[in-house]
Amino acid sequence: MVNVLYFYAMIMSIVLIYIIGDISKILRNILAIFIFLYSLVSTVFVNEAGFTINVMKSMNLNMSFSYSGIGTFFVILNHIAFGVILINILNNINKKRDNGFLFNIFLIFYLTTLLFMSSNLFTFFIMWEFISILIYFNIGIFDKKENSGLKYILMNALGGMSLLLAMAMIFNFTGTLDFERLSSLYYLIPRSQAIVIILLFTFAMLIKSAFWGLHTWVKDAYMRSNTCFTAYMSSVLSKIGIFGLILLFYKIFPYDYVIQIFTFYNIQFFRIFFTIGGSITAILATIMAIKEQNVKAILTYSSIAQVGYIIASFGLGYRWSIISIMTITTVHLLIKTSLFSDLSFIEYKTGQTDGVELGGLIKVIPFTFVSTLISIIALAGIVPLMGFAAKWIYFENMFISGHYIALIISFLASTLAFLYCYKILSIVFLGIINEKNSSINYFSSLGDSIVTIVNMIIPIALVIFGFYPYPFFRFMFEKISKILPSANVFLSGNFIESSIGYWNPLNIATIVVIIFVSMFIIFVLLMRKPRKVSQYDIAMSAEPVRSHNNLHYVMNFYDGFLEVVKPITSKSSKRFYGKIYGFIEDIGDVLRKLHLNSLTSKNILTGIIIIVLIIVIWSAV
Repeated sequence: MVNVLYFYAMIMSIVLIYIIGDISKILRNILAIFIFLYSLVSTVFVNEAGFTINVMKSMNLNMSFSYSGIGTFFVILNHIAFGVILINILNNINKKRDNGFLFNIFLIFYLTTLLFMSSNLFTFFIMWEFISILIYFNIGIFDKKENSGLKYILMNALGGMSLLLAMAMIFNFTGTLDFERLSSLYYLIPRSQAIVIILLFTFAMLIKSAFWGLHTWVKDAYMRSNTCFTAYMSSVLSKIGIFGLILLFYKIFPYDYVIQIFTFYNIQFFRIFFTIGGSITAILATIMAIKEQNVKAILTYSSIAQVGYIIASFGLGYRWSIISIMTITTVHLLIKTSLFSDLSFIEYKTGQTDGVELGGLIKVIPFTFVSTLISIIALAGIVPLMGFAAKWIYFENMFISGHYIALIISFLASTLAFLYCYKILSIVFLGIINEKNSSINYFSSLGDSIVTIVNMIIPIALVIFGFYPYPFFRFMFEKISKILPSANVFLSGNFIESSIGYWNPLNIATIVVIIFVSMFIIFVLLMRKPRKVSQYDIAMSAEPVRSHNNLHYVMNFYDGFLEVVKPITSKSSKRFYGKIYGFIEDIGDVLRKLHLNSLTSKNILTGIIIIVLIIVIWSAV
């Protein structure tokens, strides 16, 4: 049950995992699964009010947790993703030093659950900071040369300071940080101060969500992390910023009020910023994903692109906006959990994520291919899978709310996404298999078979909810009903309708299946009897190809397209941040030249101090 017992029991159990890990791997794995199931039952199947832990009684600052509303939805998603990732982790880690990694990611999972259960901003901030520190340690374990962890912690420290300042301003005007009370006290904050608070809060959340221009930490952090941990970062931890924005616009300040105070000269800058900014994030990240040849890097930029659609949904200003946010968030979380888990298994067996070293794996791990194929189809938003539902709702909202420029950009990004989706399938599973990879025993233990089966769970769910999404939408509507009591949606059975159209998933899926089955039958009947040949039974320029010839095409994948978009992919963001760094370094050089032993330097410094004091005293008067 969700009470203070859960808080302490989870902490003690996670510590016990670390201790037992040095004694027995089997006992450690059993305990880890038991703790996960305990958390699942405590937070999902038992609905209780929650609990409070006193921290600073004199200031009325408590860590307060509750299990209700939209936070519940995120808690359940967190458990679904972590459950699949945990099985992959337990199969992949074998050495004693890996106990620290398991301990770390379990603790992050637990703190993330508590963050989604936060009842006030103080609790949200404490969990935010603890998670950021633990992520830094995790990245640092696997990257001691590139300083990826340092890049991550610096950007997130900037976001943390911005969030802390916004919290201080809120507390100064309202005297509380409790979400339920803030929703009725927002009017106490002057308009000018409310604008500053929203900007500070939004800035922190956009850093966490990897909004384009604030995303420079993401690739290094994802690439240098253990792939299982990257799966959790991409699927769940990237949603912390989204969850924070939902709290800001639907719990702390009323959404309509935010739009109102950011409207100047009849221009709704709030909606324009989110819709245009989110759609630009989606298309730029998509182009960068197409450019990459490492599968992990492709999925990293794909994650940024998908988060771009979620961010754009905040600007819709329509009652379906929260539904669009929640649907895309759910689908993205499931798909990225599935794809990174499949990649984790491939890396565990081959030691590679670079497309040049892979290829042809459909011959040796066909079930992993099927799992990846289904997830890729869902990611591309193709019927009849759940990914289509997310895209349908998103584009429907864009059209209804009149954001036609953002709609065009988003549609172009969604279309271009087919390129990197196909690229992932092609460079990993199709083509000629590497001789070294063909000799690997991919099912050398029972754990390998279990991982393969578990990794199929989410793709199967994507198919089922694609055909019959009613249970998902019914559950989601129940969880968001408190912040959006009257969504303009008609939901009856498997029929979903908006003001301009309707969607019957079962009928659409049935038509698609009939078309594909018919095409397959025609293909089989008309196809000539195939002749089985070896993978090197091909010719190039009339010369037979030998086994030592390198025929891998990854290096030249989409060269023509990349030549066209070369100006966009020239790492302009890194140049921008490089100029800022250079400017700060130049200031540092000037300050270092002011030797304090010099009389002139002392006079200059004294003069600066006097001027600052005069300004401060004058302001106080």
